[in-house]
Formats: sequence, structure tokens, C-alpha cells
Amino acid sequence: MTHRIPDTNGWIEIKDNPLSAVGVYDYKGATIGFPGLDPEAPYAVLRPEEELASEETVRSARLLPWTNDHPQTLMGEDGIPAEEVGVEGVTGEDIYFKDGKLYGNIKVFSASLAEDIRGGKTELSMGYACRYERKDGEFEGKPYQFAQKDIRFNHLSLVDSGRMGPEVAVLDSDSTTTGGNIMTEEVKQEQQQGADAANPAELLEQAIQALAALKAALGASDAKPEAGETSAEEALVAAAEQVIEAAGQEGDAPVEDAENAEATPAAKAEDEKEEDPKKAPAFDGFSRVLKHLAARDRLANAIKPHVGTFDHSEMTVQDVARYGVKKLGIHAQAGAELSTLQGYLQGKQPPRPVSAVMDGDKKSFLDSYLQPETK
Repeated sequence: MTHRIPDTNGWIEIKDNPLSAVGVYDYKGATIGFPGLDPEAPYAVLRPEEELASEETVRSARLLPWTNDHPQTLMGEDGIPAEEVGVEGVTGEDIYFKDGKLYGNIKVFSASLAEDIRGGKTELSMGYACRYERKDGEFEGKPYQFAQKDIRFNHLSLVDSGRMGPEVAVLDSDSTTTGGNIMTEEVKQEQQQGADAANPAELLEQAIQALAALKAALGASDAKPEAGETSAEEALVAAAEQVIEAAGQEGDAPVEDAENAEATPAAKAEDEKEEDPKKAPAFDGFSRVLKHLAARDRLANAIKPHVGTFDHSEMTVQDVARYGVKKLGIHAQAGAELSTLQGYLQGKQPPRPVSAVMDGDKKSFLDSYLQPETK
């Protein structure tokens, strides 16, 4: 017997589906937003039962848009318009909390979302806003350092790898197995093979090697190109941008334990570059692109506590600076927006952090480096 019941229009509804769960989960310091936290380090956060079961939290999960993968920001008046994201389903009104989990009915509208679910993409992730409270404790044998407060849901997303794994996924067969899904050994092996093939750290290493070889092939000379010709440097930067775009579209990798897990080859290379600045990379164009994107993200994350979330994925550093001074009402001369904004931020304390959160996907090394979590 299946949980997925089509209505008279052929749209699939799944009742009593898990949407979220109480537990201790890892979040990056950038997501929590407290001063002094390492933005890339994981911190253990408790999602308490009293918060997930509260009437306000349960009510906020009703009649929300269901998307295929998370949007760049939360949706709504101050976020990205729902029509730009592409709403492919909806949560229902039968939302309730029971035995440590939030449940509800969900309905699929789009054929593409239904096809992805049939193809095995079933894990779910809620997007929401919340506050974080510094609080040390232990839950079911797991220590934590922070607790979530005032959880308010914004949307539901179908993801490849959610923070709570198959415990919160689209139900299929009427089974008592984890998440209500029966997974054969053949399916597990196929998924593992796919994960191995799309290891983002290995992809980044391969990309770096390919770019270094490209620069050697183009010829790293000081000679200036003829009019209308593309220099080796320009070609390398263009190639780097293509690699960044392609790598960002690859599957997500599980978040690693920063203290116990052995660093990936890409992570080791980055650490070496920070420890010895004299070791300049042989691919300056690629490095420049990375540094620009990282600087842009740092600036965007610094002003979001003051102006709210916004999508900066297609902005430059200067674009973010112009946006910041405009939203903050700061007078700045044309071309001096960045320095003016930086001076303002040095003397301004952000308000108490209220964070927008996605319960998955788990970010790859490249995703984490280029786009620190703002959700």
C-alpha cells in the first residue's frame, strides 16, 4: 500500500509525512551568526521539542510552497518572490507534532517534481527563520552548544541530501522502516556510486590541475596579445568561471567533522596557501576569481544583519557595497561606496541574530568556500 495518493486531477498527496524532527544537528558558524564563531566550523545545535511543538511553529508550516531544491533566500515580501523560484507543490493544513517529529500532508503539483521523487530524490528540508540561544547541554547522548528559538517556517524543499536524512523524506510504501521508504541494497550501491563519482573535493582538485595545464598550454609569457586577441590570463579567468559554475551544480557532499575527519585534498591545499603566503598559486586568474567571490560574500554577510537577506549571487563587491549604502541610508560618493560602507560597519554592532535556515542540502567544500551559508 502506498502513501502517495493521486486526486481527481492526478496530483499526488501524501498524508502524515514527516517534515522536521527534534534533535541535535550541525550548523556553520556563519549560519548561527554569533560574534567570535568560526564561520566555516560546525557547531552542534539543538532543535528543542518545546519549540518544534509550539502552536506558532506548527501553524507556520501550513500552506507553504514546496520547491525542488532550496531558493537562494527565504521567500516572501522581504525575500525572493515565489513565482521566481518555481513552486511545484504545497504543504497542507493537517500539520501536527507527535513523538519528536512534525508531520503534515503535502501535495505535488508539477510533473518534474513527481518524476524526481519516483527517481529516488525523496529527502525533505524546511526553510525557516529562527533565533539562536547560546546554551550548552546534551540531548539523547549528543552534546550541543546552541539551541534554536522561535522557529518560523517559510517553505519546504525536495533535496538530494537533507540534514535529517531519510528520517524526513517523502513517504512511499506503508512500511515501518526508516522514513517509510524501502531501500534495496542495489539502490544503496547505485546511490553510493553516484556520490563517489561526484565527490566535489576531487572535482575541484581535477579542475585546478586542468586549469594549471591550460595556463601552461596557453603560454605564461609577458608578451601582450595583439588587438582583438585573448590573453592567456583572460582565457584562464573565463575557464575558471566555467569551472566554478559547473562545480556549483554538482551533487552535495556530507558535512565533515572539522576536528576528527581528515582534510580533503582541496582543503589541504587551501590550508597550505593560508599558512605560507609566499606560495603563490600558478593559476593567478583562478585565484583572483575565488578571492573576489569570497570578498563579495563576506561583505554581503556583514550587512545582512542590518538590512535583511538578499540575493547577491549575481552581484560584484561594488554592487553589494552600492546596495548596502542605499539600504542603510548612508551618503557615499560615487566610487567610494565600499570604503564608506566598511567604515560604517566597523563602528556598528549588528542586531541580535535571527537566522534563515535550510535543513539541507549538505554543502560541498566548493559550495562552502564560494557561497557561505546565509540560509
